[in-house]
Amino acid sequence: MKINIRKPMSLKFIFWLSWIAILLGISIFGWTPTWKALLVPSWSPAFADMRTVQGALKSTALGLNPQVENPGDPWNRQMNYPAIWVWIAKLCHFDHERNYLLFESVAVLCFIFCCYRILLETNSIWALLLAFSGASLFGVERGNNDIIIFSLMYCAACAPLQLMLLLLLSATALKVFPVLVLPSLIKEKAWAITLGICSAAVLFLMRGELAAIRAGTPVYFGLSYGSASIAAAAEKMLHVKVSPILISALLVASAVAVYLKPFRFLDLQAERANERVKRLFCFGAYIFLGTFLLNSNWDYRLIFLLLCIPYVLSVRNQFARVAVLVSIFAAANQMLLHQLLGVAGPMLSVLAKCILFSAVGAMIIDILRQDIGSILETRTMTKQEI
Repeated sequence: MKINIRKPMSLKFIFWLSWIAILLGISIFGWTPTWKALLVPSWSPAFADMRTVQGALKSTALGLNPQVENPGDPWNRQMNYPAIWVWIAKLCHFDHERNYLLFESVAVLCFIFCCYRILLETNSIWALLLAFSGASLFGVERGNNDIIIFSLMYCAACAPLQLMLLLLLSATALKVFPVLVLPSLIKEKAWAITLGICSAAVLFLMRGELAAIRAGTPVYFGLSYGSASIAAAAEKMLHVKVSPILISALLVASAVAVYLKPFRFLDLQAERANERVKRLFCFGAYIFLGTFLLNSNWDYRLIFLLLCIPYVLSVRNQFARVAVLVSIFAAANQMLLHQLLGVAGPMLSVLAKCILFSAVGAMIIDILRQDIGSILETRTMTKQEI
């Protein structure tokens, strides 16, 4: 019987069936063989990224700062997360393997549930494809705490303003980069100021950790994105040194050019979307754009583009809409493209990431223009009433 993937039940069925198949694969064939079959680089033991936090318990017991020296980690990696994670590890007893695996499993389930909610809202094959993209599966395989931040950001976008503030502040304390979404609250002036002050206080308290966290985050050009990653790739493969700042400047200029839409097919204006969909997009877009400009990022951070899908689907121009969705798919599936196209695959993925920066940047500029215009209009009306 032919399955019509346009029906909501079919999409839901495929979604859950796929995750169940992955779980069965891990149970029958093992952790590493299952992920390698899905073209996802795999490390063992399971959920390797947060092992730096688990190992930090051993390192702190030795009187060491795990953000600088972390022999408790299986691969001797520095813990490039805020120190609050050591407290969480103690609270949840990460030194017991069962507790660690339970914590990571709950984090994965929360991420899967948020992906499912986005799929239900959009009823789109694009949401399904991105939920099972290489970037999403990579994040799950590594158990990286970005999947926890993703869940917090999704909940924040759907929550009342007071709860949203608390969730965003919590996310900032756990991973720093969620502070990048602050401009999305420009219309909520009081809340934006409150979040800004609280976030500044959190970052001030973490000021001694930030340099260590940055130093513990190496620059890669494979399975990664960002101006620093592109510069590293140019130096490694082409033997050309290019400043990441120059790359960032060119990308920002390209976003402005797309916003000005000199050609009709570049029109990325969206139909009127509700505030929650708009907020979801802004959260995902600001994280993608900000992290692209500031540092080298592993591809699993592209999961935040899932938050953008509902809004992107409302873009009026069909060519522009499909172009952005295809770019998201190509950006999030570097390993798949490498398998299909060889060396050209990763190059295509990098190109897609740059195109995506320009498109998403242009959409953010348009939203900012609308929000600022709305604020000015409200002030004008208020003055007239007075």
